Amino acid sequence: MPRDTKALDWEVELAAVFGKSATAVSVADARKHIAAYAVAMDLSARDLNRAPETFYKLDWVAGKAQDTCGPLGPHLVPAAFLRDPQNLAMTLRVNGELKQNGNSAGMVFDIAEQISILSRIMTMEPGDVLLTGTPAGVGAPKGTFLKVGDKVEAEIAEIGRLAVEIGPAA
Repeated sequence: MPRDTKALDWEVELAAVFGKSATAVSVADARKHIAAYAVAMDLSARDLNRAPETFYKLDWVAGKAQDTCGPLGPHLVPAAFLRDPQNLAMTLRVNGELKQNGNSAGMVFDIAEQISILSRIMTMEPGDVLLTGTPAGVGAPKGTFLKVGDKVEAEIAEIGRLAVEIGPAA
């Protein structure tokens, strides 16, 4: 549990791991830069995202870059062994209760589009990881958040299941 948060939220995300540099790549060539995929949890301190005194009113670093808020695993699946990363069932459970149930086919921007756009902004290097988005079902809209002791399980078909327990702030 990050220090100073009262609103730790969950997100299951498909993680794409770059295997070669990508700078201004086309949509058609974008997925050629991905070496592997993994299950990711984007645990977000929603209350720390708020920055009302700033122009954008959001602080993505404070809300999403806390220590321990980016579990990734349980292993990497080489891209060559994944039939279609744009058609993978994605689920997330908190204490056994299904919270998110979606499919990577429902992404607003598919993986190739995301890589193409991102690579026009910054060069992606081998080992860099792109989290590609989350299905509906996060806790914020209902005001439901994680607490110490909660067990979170994220699963993506053909990749695996990642399970963590929320521990106290260090």
